[in-house]
Amino acid sequence: MKEILCYKEEQIKSSDPFPVQIFIRDSELEDISTSSHFHDCFEILYMLSGCACQIINGKEFFLKENDTIIIKNGDIHSITAK
Repeated sequence: MKEILCYKEEQIKSSDPFPVQIFIRDSELEDISTSSHFHDCFEILYMLSGCACQIINGKEFFLKENDTIIIKNGDIHSITAK
Protein backbone atom coordinates (compact mmCIF):
# COMPACT_ATOMS: atom_id res chain seq x y z
CA MET A 1 0.00 0.00 0.00
CA LYS A 2 1.33 3.43 -0.97
CA GLU A 3 2.15 5.73 1.96
CA ILE A 4 0.36 9.09 1.85
CA LEU A 5 2.45 12.02 3.05
CA CYS A 6 0.40 14.89 4.38
CA TYR A 7 0.41 17.87 6.70
CA LYS A 8 -2.14 19.32 9.11
CA GLU A 9 -3.52 22.75 8.26
CA GLU A 10 -4.27 25.44 10.85
CA GLN A 11 -6.89 24.36 13.36
CA ILE A 12 -10.23 26.16 13.52
CA LYS A 13 -11.70 26.00 17.03
CA SER A 14 -15.35 26.30 18.03
CA SER A 15 -14.25 28.99 20.52
CA ASP A 16 -13.00 31.22 17.67
CA PRO A 17 -15.15 34.35 17.18
CA PHE A 18 -16.42 33.01 13.84
CA PRO A 19 -15.30 29.37 13.48
CA VAL A 20 -15.61 29.29 9.69
CA GLN A 21 -13.13 30.10 6.95
CA ILE A 22 -14.32 30.91 3.44
CA PHE A 23 -12.06 30.90 0.38
CA ILE A 24 -12.97 31.79 -3.17
CA ARG A 25 -10.29 30.85 -5.67
CA ASP A 26 -10.28 31.23 -9.44
CA SER A 27 -8.37 28.67 -11.49
CA GLU A 28 -8.41 31.06 -14.45
CA LEU A 29 -6.21 33.41 -12.41
CA GLU A 30 -3.97 30.79 -10.77
CA ASP A 31 -3.15 27.09 -10.85
CA ILE A 32 -4.87 25.58 -7.83
CA SER A 33 -3.07 22.61 -6.41
CA THR A 34 -2.64 21.52 -2.79
CA SER A 35 -0.50 18.84 -1.24
CA SER A 36 -2.22 16.11 0.76
CA HIS A 37 -3.40 17.56 4.07
CA PHE A 38 -6.12 17.28 6.69
CA HIS A 39 -8.06 19.46 9.14
CA ASP A 40 -9.72 19.03 12.53
CA CYS A 41 -12.88 20.45 10.99
CA PHE A 42 -15.19 19.76 8.06
CA GLU A 43 -14.49 21.31 4.66
CA ILE A 44 -17.27 22.05 2.18
CA LEU A 45 -16.16 22.55 -1.40
CA TYR A 46 -18.62 24.06 -3.88
CA MET A 47 -17.64 24.46 -7.52
CA LEU A 48 -18.94 27.75 -8.90
CA SER A 49 -17.65 26.89 -12.37
CA GLY A 50 -15.01 24.85 -14.13
CA CYS A 51 -13.75 21.48 -12.93
CA ALA A 52 -11.24 20.00 -10.50
CA CYS A 53 -9.83 16.69 -9.35
CA GLN A 54 -10.23 16.11 -5.60
CA ILE A 55 -8.46 13.17 -3.96
CA ILE A 56 -9.89 12.10 -0.60
CA ASN A 57 -8.30 9.23 1.30
CA GLY A 58 -6.76 7.95 -1.93
CA LYS A 59 -9.98 8.05 -4.02
CA GLU A 60 -10.35 10.44 -6.97
CA PHE A 61 -13.44 12.57 -7.48
CA PHE A 62 -13.92 14.78 -10.53
CA LEU A 63 -15.95 17.87 -9.73
CA LYS A 64 -17.69 20.21 -12.13
CA GLU A 65 -19.85 23.32 -11.93
CA ASN A 66 -22.46 23.21 -9.11
CA ASP A 67 -20.98 20.07 -7.49
CA THR A 68 -20.59 20.05 -3.71
CA ILE A 69 -18.36 17.75 -1.69
CA ILE A 70 -18.06 17.50 2.08
CA ILE A 71 -14.69 16.47 3.47
CA LYS A 72 -14.80 15.14 7.03
CA ASN A 73 -12.33 16.13 9.72
CA GLY A 74 -9.26 13.94 9.49
CA ASP A 75 -9.80 13.01 5.82
CA ILE A 76 -6.55 13.30 3.88
CA HIS A 77 -7.25 15.31 0.74
CA SER A 78 -5.77 17.37 -2.08
CA ILE A 79 -7.11 19.22 -5.08
CA THR A 80 -5.92 20.13 -8.57
CA ALA A 81 -7.73 22.58 -10.83
CA LYS A 82 -5.85 23.88 -13.86
